[in-house]
Amino acid sequence: MAANARACRPAKPSLLGELLLLPASALPCSLFRCYKTDTKGSINLEFNAQLQNRLSQLPTPSDPPTPEDIQRKEECMSTFYADWQAANREKQARWVRQWWGELWAGLRMQGRVYVARMMRR
Repeated sequence: MAANARACRPAKPSLLGELLLLPASALPCSLFRCYKTDTKGSINLEFNAQLQNRLSQLPTPSDPPTPEDIQRKEECMSTFYADWQAANREKQARWVRQWWGELWAGLRMQGRVYVARMMRR
């Protein structure tokens, strides 16, 4: 298991940050812009690129995959998801605050429209 974790988790960063999860501030696309402009199902390009990069560092699985290959991939993905969540915790918190702000702004506007319609009657 320790060998699998070492193979899955990069030992040192590369110049392009391909082997290491980038901190939220270093990502080229903000979370809000990615979610708002995406229409084709690729909501998080950074996530998919870094996941594929992490999986590409695993040894090539046999065909059909053995239970060890499957376990190695699952451990790698589990490690990746934990790393991704830890690296993007602040970014996610900002997104949640913005989402709630937009929700309450919409409710306030809806309330104003309702009151204005009642006043016209």
